[in-house]
Amino acid sequence: MYYQQATFTFFDKKKLLNQSQISPCAYHQLLLPNEEITITDNRGQHWVTLPKHHSLLVYPLVNYRISRIVEADVLSINSFFIGGRLSASSFFCSINDMITDSNFAMLIIGEQTTRHITTTIQKITNDYKLEYMIAVLEVLQNLSVATDLKKIVDLTCNKKHRIFFNQINEFIENNIFSAVKIKEVAKFVCLSEALFNLRFKEIFGTSFHHYFLIKKIEKSCELIQYSGESIKEIAYSLGFNSPSHFIATFKQIKKITPGQYQKLFQSI
Repeated sequence: MYYQQATFTFFDKKKLLNQSQISPCAYHQLLLPNEEITITDNRGQHWVTLPKHHSLLVYPLVNYRISRIVEADVLSINSFFIGGRLSASSFFCSINDMITDSNFAMLIIGEQTTRHITTTIQKITNDYKLEYMIAVLEVLQNLSVATDLKKIVDLTCNKKHRIFFNQINEFIENNIFSAVKIKEVAKFVCLSEALFNLRFKEIFGTSFHHYFLIKKIEKSCELIQYSGESIKEIAYSLGFNSPSHFIATFKQIKKITPGQYQKLFQSI
């Protein structure tokens, strides 16, 4: 598989310990190490040094290593969850421009902005609460308007892959409630169906159908939490043939049923 798929809906916060390599993944990673670190590519060649009291935003699909083991807070953000429907507002426009930029691998974040976002990140836990979602968006907004950023050109990722990755997620966001045929998405990215299937498998490590199902389940989590719709209504709105098909797919991906997920969220 070309990258690790996100196993969370919007964000995940954890400590990085005893780990020198981060596999390519489908989400943005914000690293806040407790000391200076050196970033290398997979061949061990020096890429960038991150000074102490600075932080690093890593874009999706980037292969990199940390030259020595450090302790760091890592906030992983499934930024495509924001989607086109939110980026239409002036608040989200700058965030969307930043996260969909295909020209860069990383952003080195200066000491002043790092200090500011660290205060916010320290308040975040992995409980799926609105206040923490707002805090993550606040972090992204602060980064999108910060003036002490240094952009690092991508040396490890094929730019065509990054553009393709962004196009696919844009298409899915705009068609999440529809039944989509391969020929439709292949046409959107200007490829034949055969070439589309090959490129998708190469980059995403799975079929488009399976990836689309994962995104539908991600969307269903949002709807379960905030829409007020029943499980049955959500199932049909997302194009599942029946509620039982939706429940089985949800359980296969999330390891719990939609009803259990709903109770878990209500208990928070």
